[in-house]
Amino acid sequence: MGDGYALRDALCRPGVRDRLDPGPTAEFEQALAACALGSASLPDPVRGRLKDALALDRAREVLETSPFDPGLPGGNPLEHRIRTAPSSEATSF
Repeated sequence: MGDGYALRDALCRPGVRDRLDPGPTAEFEQALAACALGSASLPDPVRGRLKDALALDRAREVLETSPFDPGLPGGNPLEHRIRTAPSSEATSF
């Protein structure tokens, strides 16, 4: 069974459980419990993947909205600039 909603709907219909043998009924109930519909909880591996995805999305947002200052170390490596030394005329003693 791959669809917990369909399984839940089928088992909740009047008379369905009465027509099933005890073996398959127990298997269906175990499968339904594994789906955790309405439990308001996620299995730990799924919760971890969701937290990782949210952290990556937040990091993307921060990077995309941060102002770019070419004077700071670590400027845009894709932008090619030629930096020249200040002229000696600009220096006053």
